[in-house]
Amino acid sequence: VKPGNIMIAKSGDPVLLDFGLARRDDPEFESMTKVGEICGTPAYMSPEQLSRQMITIDARSDVWSLGVALYECLVMRRPFEAPTREGLYLAILNRDPEPPRRLNRRVPADLDVVVMTALEKNRDRRYHTALDFAEELRRVRMQEPIVARPVGPFGRIVRWAAREPAKAALAAVLILTLPS
Repeated sequence: VKPGNIMIAKSGDPVLLDFGLARRDDPEFESMTKVGEICGTPAYMSPEQLSRQMITIDARSDVWSLGVALYECLVMRRPFEAPTREGLYLAILNRDPEPPRRLNRRVPADLDVVVMTALEKNRDRRYHTALDFAEELRRVRMQEPIVARPVGPFGRIVRWAAREPAKAALAAVLILTLPS
């Protein structure tokens, strides 16, 4: 899912087009894609699609790409950019995107939280389905309380430490050895 595949019908409803890479999860159907081959538009691919781990891709990956598309609509740039494909992969896998509200002050705080939840690196913390994501966006639109909560400073530190264990260990040693 990417912005170029989302069209608006005369009725005003969005329509998803271009299923060039759509596939069935039925072993009866052969795939033209080689096992382990990455296909798709990298800027809209979820971390689990880019990782070399054998993870079953599910609806949470679509939530990620919808989150990227929404982010792009809100701030007029993608959440992850790099001059090379490999750099882009590394950014998606290792960097947190700048919250949309920091780049566009008109983005409501709750919408910022919803977008950042859709862009969670850990897919278990992401919305599980596009319907869950849509329901949360409805809550924002109707100014109802959202389910997602922003990640606090401690949570950000824990996530950074998980992504950068060597740097985190060094920081911990430096903090513990500082004179009181």
